[in-house]
Amino acid sequence: MSIFSTTPQNQRQSTPSERVGYAVGDTLSIALFTAGEIGRRVAHGAGAAIETIQTVMQEGNAAAEAEKARRLQLMQAFAALPVEAQDEYFDQQAGEAAQERSARMRHILGAPGRGLRGLFYLTSDRTPLEDAPLATVQPIAQNMSSTGPFDPVA
Repeated sequence: MSIFSTTPQNQRQSTPSERVGYAVGDTLSIALFTAGEIGRRVAHGAGAAIETIQTVMQEGNAAAEAEKARRLQLMQAFAALPVEAQDEYFDQQAGEAAQERSARMRHILGAPGRGLRGLFYLTSDRTPLEDAPLATVQPIAQNMSSTGPFDPVA
């Protein structure tokens, strides 16, 4: 029996197919009501999110306009300086940039040499490469007999 039935009792007994129809109808009604409620809440949340995004965009645009005005003032003040002062400023900036690049390159080029030196080991006790003994042919020649086919004297 449907929950939306207007009569308290049906006069006749419903068939199984009618009961399935009522159940499907009830399920669809509940699903549509739930979907409508969810949609309303999502729309409300989306509206709040859109308002927040619009506010952030407006604040960002205002900050960008303020920065643009500040830079324009700096450019106008710089343009009002004598050419010699402008050249001196550019020379100073170029010198500072060259010093920074030089320091960065010293750091970059110095670091791998220090870092890679300890990475390569030959023995199990982790002796660094520069301190490891060199392999030579001499120990092999000393262990061989003088009558063998690889006699170093022959």
